[in-house]
Amino acid sequence: MALRSEVYTAIDLILESPLRCKENKRGIRRRLVHRFPYSILFRMPDTETVRVLVIRHHRRRPSYGIGRR
Repeated sequence: MALRSEVYTAIDLILESPLRCKENKRGIRRRLVHRFPYSILFRMPDTETVRVLVIRHHRRRPSYGIGRR
């Protein structure tokens, strides 16, 4: 339950200010999940939309989700 709560908190922070997350060369942004080794990868197709691509674990296939659109 704690992981779920932290993931939802991170998603709420993304929705509040998505531009605070750094964008990589493929247009994917990343937000770290507090207290857990997970990150949320997302993209902004336009200024009003946030599209979550994947929630990934840092040690399990660290490049997972990078190729998603």
